[in-house]
Amino acid sequence: MKSYGLVLSGGGAKGSYEIGVWKALQELGIPIKAITGTSIGALNGAMLVQGDEDLCELAWTNFYVEEIIDVDEEQWEQEKIYKKHFNMFTILKALFTSEKMELTPLKNALKQYVDEKRIRNSPIDFGLVTFSLTDLKPVQVFKDEIPKGQLVDYLIASACFPVFKPIEINDKKYIDGGFYDNVPISLMASKGIKDIIVVDVSGFVPKSKYENELNIIEIENTYDLGETLNISPKQAKRNIKLGYLDTMKTFQIVKGKTYYLIPNMYDNVEPNIGSISRKKIRKNLGLSKNTPKTIKRFLTYKFFRTIESHMDAEKDTNTTICSVLAEITAEIFEIDETYIYTLKDLNNKILDEFNKICSSKHYLKYIQKIEYIVEEKEFKGYKTKLRKEIQNNKDLLLVYLCQKNKKKSIWNKLKRITAIIEPELIIASLYLSILLDFEEEKVDRYNLLDKAEGFI
Repeated sequence: MKSYGLVLSGGGAKGSYEIGVWKALQELGIPIKAITGTSIGALNGAMLVQGDEDLCELAWTNFYVEEIIDVDEEQWEQEKIYKKHFNMFTILKALFTSEKMELTPLKNALKQYVDEKRIRNSPIDFGLVTFSLTDLKPVQVFKDEIPKGQLVDYLIASACFPVFKPIEINDKKYIDGGFYDNVPISLMASKGIKDIIVVDVSGFVPKSKYENELNIIEIENTYDLGETLNISPKQAKRNIKLGYLDTMKTFQIVKGKTYYLIPNMYDNVEPNIGSISRKKIRKNLGLSKNTPKTIKRFLTYKFFRTIESHMDAEKDTNTTICSVLAEITAEIFEIDETYIYTLKDLNNKILDEFNKICSSKHYLKYIQKIEYIVEEKEFKGYKTKLRKEIQNNKDLLLVYLCQKNKKKSIWNKLKRITAIIEPELIIASLYLSILLDFEEEKVDRYNLLDKAEGFI
């Protein structure tokens, strides 16, 4: 099997994501022959090369800010210091003043847990980036170029964000390598490695620079990974999970745009989307014979265009379309995205959420409110109020749009307005309606089979 170089970017607390990526790569059996990292990517990389990914994960999910930075945790949270110290003005100011925080706890932790001998003896090569303030130039080195006994110092130098006091090595001051190269692809390429997996939690990979020279596989984070300097075990656990899932998606073990889906392992678990008539679609859009043709064409076009924008252009099978519609629906219901689902599992979650909302008092109050707004359209601020109710209560409106016992005139009007403001809601209401019908058909089918067995 082809072996790869793994590039880990800087990104502070977001770096926990990289541990999830590593777990997935190990599970998939993808050989890694070298790791290059900057800042937190260097710290993670060293522990992975050392073979202590479990220890690294344990640290991420148990460390608090006071165990890394010399600061009081309560003050850190109350004053939101992690936000104050991460803006361009503060960073530039920190470069030229003595108002800096200490990394003493991190230094002590690295000295305790980093095993320089194991890293040097590992078959996986390791490189990092830091920046010399003394010489005003970058330092890009692999493990065999780092003087013995100074590996921990170089790791701290690579991760010494400008708001922290620079680390001194041999009378020279160093700061975070991200100041020069936060995604050290070029360092990896300098070893002649062309097949490279890049994990950039900072948000920018200069792929265009290398697209003609290297085979780059980028693992992109799907969701927000939190603040760069906000160290939180809870967020770290989520990031590790997302890193794992995004890697599985990158290597096509799971599919999906918003969610992580695997193929169903059995038949007859999804409705036949191809059987939906245009008449049903028009009805779902709130269109009637009296609706002007221009509005019909506009809303119908917007409906299909929105679905296409969510789809994989290369696939249009029934399962793929069902998956797209299920994802749109699940996202409106805010179903947890950090799990691997089959389409059947996701459909069941959608139906569970639908039934839960149907029986809630909050939903009943919403019906009264939205119907009143649509009926009494003459009052001041009508359009703004209606738009707000649609956009702020998508889950409740979705359930309402799938109900059969409603005021038809209000329902149709609300459908048309929603199709313009939030077309995904109309798509979701169609899919949920079909799903509800499909479930009813299955129940009827099972009942018929039971009756038939009774006669045999």
